[in-house]
Amino acid sequence: MPEKKPKWLLFLIGDLILLGAAVFLFFLWKDQFPGGVSYGGKEGASAKTGYETEELEELPETEQIPAPLLPDPRPASFSPHCVPSTDPSNLIVGTDYVENDEVNESSSGFQPWYRMDFGAGADYTDVDGIVTFRGDPFRNSPSFGMASLEENRIEGVWSVETGGLTYGDASWSGSGWTGQPLMERWPKALRSHMNMYDWAKEKDDLMEVIYPCMDGYVYFLDLESGEPTRDKLYLGWTFKGAGALDPRGYPILYVGAGYNSYEGTSRAFIVNLIDCSVMYTFGNDDPYSLRGSLSFFDSSPLVDAASDTLIWPGENGIL
Repeated sequence: MPEKKPKWLLFLIGDLILLGAAVFLFFLWKDQFPGGVSYGGKEGASAKTGYETEELEELPETEQIPAPLLPDPRPASFSPHCVPSTDPSNLIVGTDYVENDEVNESSSGFQPWYRMDFGAGADYTDVDGIVTFRGDPFRNSPSFGMASLEENRIEGVWSVETGGLTYGDASWSGSGWTGQPLMERWPKALRSHMNMYDWAKEKDDLMEVIYPCMDGYVYFLDLESGEPTRDKLYLGWTFKGAGALDPRGYPILYVGAGYNSYEGTSRAFIVNLIDCSVMYTFGNDDPYSLRGSLSFFDSSPLVDAASDTLIWPGENGIL
């Protein structure tokens, strides 16, 4: 009969085996994660940096670790300037100015009556929506709102059919070179005065999509459903660019025609969005044009709120 080993010796051998396995797994874990793993939000938790341990500050139960924030668009030191490749002298032959219907050379001492300074892009508007092409004067805020994506894919929710416009041998259809709509969440009190459908005036949290298209119409749609919020506006010229809304929240649309039509020479429009009436047009047949009768306005204009100035470059060479 083999000699029986004492039970305490069996337990000791078993404990040594378990301890050895634990030590082996510990060193294996350190080799796999040399930088350590951090934990937070629970009492007694610690953060590992290398092989040293540092106690974390305990968080109150009601406090949550915030989600990562997007980069702040307002730089600490903001001084925009050209670089050698974008120096104005490389791009602009000369700059004269028109005052009292007379053309004057820029070297004659012209001084603007008000200094226009837009500041950082995030300072351009407090309006809830998109008021100009890619959001601000630097064209670097191209998105609006938040999206919930599955498998990093987007899918269409609704669509609206548009038409076309023909002038001579040129035919235009679709939504232009930029293809970007404008959007604004108008206050409900303001909507009550607009020529919207009754349901749109009454809908809580309505976001109106305003879309100038190449068929000569401006479309007004509910962002949530794609339903028209009011009758589409026919202006009769093809619109390739995005246009712009007033960044102060005034119900004004600035939109420029990108080609001539049977209605006449291309021009820029300023539209009252209370009743969709055209308040003012300009730019067509400009006597100071550097390109003859060409007067296309594809660009998305800007408004300097402090000086109440509309800034709109035309393809006729005139700002």
